[in-house]
Amino acid sequence: MSKTILRQGERELAISHVDKIPGCKDCKWRYICGGGCAFQTKYNFGTFQHTSPYCGVYKAILPVVVELHALQLIREFQKKGGGENGISGHITSGQ
Repeated sequence: MSKTILRQGERELAISHVDKIPGCKDCKWRYICGGGCAFQTKYNFGTFQHTSPYCGVYKAILPVVVELHALQLIREFQKKGGGENGISGHITSGQ
């Protein structure tokens, strides 16, 4: 009995790719978040085919993390002699 339940769970997990999860498949952060922790989602909603219980948190934090990392890269580039007209000029001016 327990082996059957485990196999059913393995099959359900195997088909729960982030591109197939409603609410995830159209999200711009899906490949970074990956749908969150599948087992936390299963625990909270009884299925792997659901957005993470922390989806809202990920959507709030990820843009900030990406922006901070971009700023860090710009500073490192400038320290290495990237200059005023280097990549930072294109990013900050929108070019």
